[in-house]
Amino acid sequence: MEIRPLSPSWHSHVSGIGVLFLCHQPSADQLAFYSQFTNYGYTVQVIVDDSTWPVPDVPGLQILSISDEDSIISGFLGVNPAIRKPLPVSAWDKALYAIHHSSQSQAYYWLIEDDVFISSPESLVCLDRIHQSADLLTASSTLLTPDKLKPSSHDGWLWFQNIPQRLLPKPWAHGMVCAVRLSSRLAAESAQLVQRHATALEARNRQRRRIASAFARCHVPWSWLKRVERPSYLFIEYLFHTLALHHQLEVGTPDQLSTILWRHSWDLESMLPTHLYHPVKAIADHQRLREQIARRQP
Repeated sequence: MEIRPLSPSWHSHVSGIGVLFLCHQPSADQLAFYSQFTNYGYTVQVIVDDSTWPVPDVPGLQILSISDEDSIISGFLGVNPAIRKPLPVSAWDKALYAIHHSSQSQAYYWLIEDDVFISSPESLVCLDRIHQSADLLTASSTLLTPDKLKPSSHDGWLWFQNIPQRLLPKPWAHGMVCAVRLSSRLAAESAQLVQRHATALEARNRQRRRIASAFARCHVPWSWLKRVERPSYLFIEYLFHTLALHHQLEVGTPDQLSTILWRHSWDLESMLPTHLYHPVKAIADHQRLREQIARRQP
């Protein structure tokens, strides 16, 4: 699908949609690109994970620098255990914190990691124009059927072992969420569940680590130790999908998000202006890639 320039009338399709960009320390180029989304009617927030980073004043952007400690005190922690930090807090926790505490509710929220490559704001506008009602727009959605819950048959995706079943009973679903859109209802359900239970889950995880450490000194078998120590999280890769499944919400998996993958090396010649790409870790190269893709267009 070709992206054509959009007229101001398309603002009606994105009014009431917030975009939260999740960053560690955004560069000037990143902030300049993010500010372009406001020209299309989006409300843009930049979630800065490093609270020691000096926040600049960028017109049109709300740049939020939330400390790990404030996020923990508010009950937002542990939703992305794949990130290793001294405290169990990531930009994802802070994004849910921002949504939960926002005085301005949006109809939909995009949450996008900074290593997701977007050719132009119109890529997002086209997705919102086509998918105006989906509660969850995501790269994929996989139902975890009983046969897939066996480690030998699940292609190495073992995060299901960390699902707190009391809070998220079966059935379960999961998918990549490096770029994902949530409806206000799904965002609120997710944030409330985390805010109410993540602190207790982390306390339980710490206790289980202490018990496993004590047992290790008694030379308890490793396989048994791993079961004792196994933590529970409200992990984003099954949190949104499972809540959408439980509440019978509309889920969309558009082709434009099919290029959101866990690991891949992208060839510039195959990259389409309509699609979002993950991972593109060389964030400093994103602007150059945009210019090269734009030159290919007729």
